[in-house]
Amino acid sequence: MDTGENFKVFLKEIFPNRLEEQIENVIAIVQENTEDQDYMLEQMVNLLSESGESTFHVENQDEAAGFGHGNTGQYRISGSQSDTIFEQLSDMMPDADPDYLRSQAEVLATKNSEEFENFIEHAIEKHDYPSKRDYYKRQKTMNELKIYTENFSTEDFLNQFSNPFEYFASSSYKSVLSNDNVTKDDETYAINSLLNCFLYLREKDIKKVFNKYGKNIIKASDTLARVPRHFKTPRKLVISNQDCENVQLLQEMVLDKKVFEPLFTKIQIDEVRKANIEGLETCPFCDFSIILSGQEKIFKCQNTECMEESCRECRNKSHVPFRCNEVEYDEDVKKRTYIENKMTEALLRTCWKCSKAFYKESGCNKMTCPCGARMCYVCGTPNVGYEHFGEISKNRCPLYTQDLNKFHADRVITSATKAKADLGINNNPKLLKKILQKV
Repeated sequence: MDTGENFKVFLKEIFPNRLEEQIENVIAIVQENTEDQDYMLEQMVNLLSESGESTFHVENQDEAAGFGHGNTGQYRISGSQSDTIFEQLSDMMPDADPDYLRSQAEVLATKNSEEFENFIEHAIEKHDYPSKRDYYKRQKTMNELKIYTENFSTEDFLNQFSNPFEYFASSSYKSVLSNDNVTKDDETYAINSLLNCFLYLREKDIKKVFNKYGKNIIKASDTLARVPRHFKTPRKLVISNQDCENVQLLQEMVLDKKVFEPLFTKIQIDEVRKANIEGLETCPFCDFSIILSGQEKIFKCQNTECMEESCRECRNKSHVPFRCNEVEYDEDVKKRTYIENKMTEALLRTCWKCSKAFYKESGCNKMTCPCGARMCYVCGTPNVGYEHFGEISKNRCPLYTQDLNKFHADRVITSATKAKADLGINNNPKLLKKILQKV
């Protein structure tokens, strides 16, 4: 291909709206007047750009175009004009991957015109650049990956898999990592996730279980969750910047981490409870269940993420050697304090005028406070005279109380009983600790 034909091919790509005859005439005119090929290209572009139909311009025609003069006399694309170059490349290669064109535009912004021409010629001739179809496919994959990572929604996941436990954990399900076309990166990502999930287990044991179950991460995770801890302190986390690009693998891992444990453990527990298995008990602090004999007083959880020891009777943390009613917890203290305060209020009287608290040791029930205020010791009515007192049968308060100690005790017990009723524990003494059961 001679020089004239090279110019023609190049200019035709740049000026797709120009007639071929016009381009040929411009080439002929310019070639008659100079032999400098760089200068020829400039003049051709100048002449063809006069109508404004070119897809790019040279600097002496339009400074914003992307071409400029270097010190060597060559045309150099300005680094600040990568956006303009990107638009030019998009026009010339409309079926190319936009991300690819963007990266090439940034590179070409630092190159001279000859390198720019070579790039265009090679791309048009070989057509070996990433296609827009590849771009759309990659975008689709990225959007799917976000569904199972940063944009994860349990509701959406369950809409896609109405019964994910049955789907992923069934014996017929084949894990994505068992496929022949799985990448090493996918397998490494899965193993690292298990290593970081079970920090108290040995690395070699985790990998052994992983391989034993055919690299099925759900089954491996389910087994590892029941293995006792190997270490007292956790291993260091495996730090990796590697992202998973396998949608099916993420589906399995999402099920394991975000849905499987909270959702289907609950389903399994409900099914086990419905079976009414004798001696089956569940840890108060997690969902681990086990069958215990009637002689065992302590529930020792085997869930490696829990490992709590609890009392089977009160279902609080183990309090050996104390009995359940000899141990107070925060809620118990609140209950006790509430009842005791009500008992104290029943014993004391408060002056309606000066708010001073007092109780009577002897004398009549017409009380006079040092501040001068008068009140009835029995009902608390203020500003009473002797006419307030009389026979009880006539709905009057007695002027004298025969057994003052019994009077005080009856008021305290009545108040304590009412306080228990307020707390909802009046009819269930087991909810009270030993100190409260005496009330």
